[in-house]
Amino acid sequence: MLPTIPSGVPDLVENRRIDPQLEIPADVAVKSAVRVELTFAALAHSTAACPIWGTVCRKRTFGLASGRSESNKMRYRKGSLNLNNLQDKAVLNFVADSRYVTHAQLFTFAQLDYYEHNRPSFNWRIRRMVERGLMRKQALPMLNGDALYSITRAGLQALESLGVYYLGSTCDREQDAYKYQMLHALEVNNIRLALLVDRKLLGWIPEPFIRVLNLSPATAYAKVYDGIATVMLYRQFVDFAVEYERTLKSPAKYEKIRAAIESERRVKAFLYLVPSYHLLPGLTEAFRSTKQLVLFGFVDEFKREQLNTRVRDANYRETTLHNALEKLVPAKTAS
Repeated sequence: MLPTIPSGVPDLVENRRIDPQLEIPADVAVKSAVRVELTFAALAHSTAACPIWGTVCRKRTFGLASGRSESNKMRYRKGSLNLNNLQDKAVLNFVADSRYVTHAQLFTFAQLDYYEHNRPSFNWRIRRMVERGLMRKQALPMLNGDALYSITRAGLQALESLGVYYLGSTCDREQDAYKYQMLHALEVNNIRLALLVDRKLLGWIPEPFIRVLNLSPATAYAKVYDGIATVMLYRQFVDFAVEYERTLKSPAKYEKIRAAIESERRVKAFLYLVPSYHLLPGLTEAFRSTKQLVLFGFVDEFKREQLNTRVRDANYRETTLHNALEKLVPAKTAS
């Protein structure tokens, strides 16, 4: 067996000649080609083998150096924005779905969706999107210091670059939020987030997306709902439409809404949530004796109890939302 060749570093290799320190001892007879391998005893971790005349290996890699060559480091142009990650995609998609969303709601969504618990990191993520024009930021007095965000056309284009072809083409065209139902949109966000807390929500179709689906008879719903939620009950998918009713409409409008709901074929349950008890009698009366499963409840209770919230149907019978939706599950599955 040949004796161990003394170890060395690549700096001792010059002009295709091995330094005398690395030459084979004189007392070793060499009858054939000898392969010389260099090892780096000073490194605590293994290093990939490289040719002794390689130009990259001329650098010393002793101590705490990472050993990564400069050519392997990913570099981005100064001022550019790298969005190729799940967190950015989730945040932009939620803003697009919501039409309007507050900073607090976005952070709650981030915690529930991809378990973001680092507030400074989240704030940095939102700030860079605003600075690059992907989201518009507004400060409104009624939000008590909380920021309001909406998606821009550049934000929708960024979603497409991430592989999300957003059909709900609503984007902020520098409009003032108070001209639209901003408070309504924020409460719908809270309803969606409440279902995420309960871990029952498997899918959510937002109102802008429903508007696009309604353009085609093949995919149209009977009306534009605030959202359509998909939950899991007894290993079965159950869909129900969600409507947040901040104010009562005229009897003529409710007649049209009732006719649309009774003609609905794609959804079998409809949940109306109201902020005040004073709205409940008139709303219930508008759907009295309907054959569809129309349910009514209080939005604040829903945000606390989710599927366990108390609801009443159009015939004034009270139960929980969970028990009411059970009627849509096949009997064999529920048992």
